[in-house]
Amino acid sequence: MLFIKLILSGLSATILMVLVQKLYVTVSQRGITLTELFSYLLIETRKEETRPTGMSYRLYIGFIVCYLLGVFFVGVYYLLWRLGVGRFDVITALLFGAAHGLASILLVRITLKKHLISLGINAHFYLGLFFAHIMFSLTAIVTFNLVTQIMRVGEIQP
Repeated sequence: MLFIKLILSGLSATILMVLVQKLYVTVSQRGITLTELFSYLLIETRKEETRPTGMSYRLYIGFIVCYLLGVFFVGVYYLLWRLGVGRFDVITALLFGAAHGLASILLVRITLKKHLISLGINAHFYLGLFFAHIMFSLTAIVTFNLVTQIMRVGEIQP
């Protein structure tokens, strides 16, 4: 049952994170989503190639990696809570999300410098990435708690 909770929490949190990023990029008409960034970094990209459009093979890979990482990080959050790092509450989720967001900003900056890729990423992208990770962690804890309560009531039988 724990595996189901982690998967559902990771998927729902990642869905919200991806949708908010896509909305921001669409409305502001600037920047790049995390799934597009993963597409660039995981599949060899030549400098003359343009941003992936539609649902290209590269973008599929970016989506898959993004969602797998979402489930993985919900598992990491759960392990941290089980090890006594913070309580299983909203405040700790905010702190985990902020730490996760700062770490991802640092990782993206280092990776882009290493690969010498310029994708038009600016401060707006990093700010959005930071808040997206906070929303990710909040969504993850809310979903995990809801799924736990539903299973406890017996509405979903194993």
